[in-house]
Amino acid sequence: MPEHIIVIDFEATCWVTQPRSTNRDIIEIGACVLNTRSGISMRTADILVRPTSSRIGFYCQRVTGITPERAASGVEFRQACEWLRTAYGATMPWAAWGSWDRAQLETQCTREEVPYPLSSDYIDIKLLVAERFGWKRPKSLGKALSALSMQFQGRKHRAMDDAINAARVLHRAFLRR
Repeated sequence: MPEHIIVIDFEATCWVTQPRSTNRDIIEIGACVLNTRSGISMRTADILVRPTSSRIGFYCQRVTGITPERAASGVEFRQACEWLRTAYGATMPWAAWGSWDRAQLETQCTREEVPYPLSSDYIDIKLLVAERFGWKRPKSLGKALSALSMQFQGRKHRAMDDAINAARVLHRAFLRR
């Protein structure tokens, strides 16, 4: 087990029903480095990202709390990826809750011709936790926290809060070897 793992969560543009030809854009990146021995999350980051090919509508605002005005003050996706690469390097393993975050990052990097900023060494926390705790099927982050008698800290669907909570669950899973 590595001593440090980057835990990341992305929030993206979203709709009740996604329009046919609309791409989703990452609008917030939350990241922390989990010390797998101590369970402490350090080197946290919360980055707002300007959407490039979609807009933030009412539903997305309600879910994420991010308004179009706030997102407009964010950095370009390319800059956010450069920051991730510089801050965390492309060699440290990284993790997220489920496969969506990795797929969205890969898709958006390809679409915008931005070099992939993270290691290919990826941990799907959702699957790992289900396996370690013997759950028949993976759970949402909120349900996993409840099943482990842990409280969600912060606001759901805020990237930094989701990343820190996912790191807490990941650490609990590592303790269960």
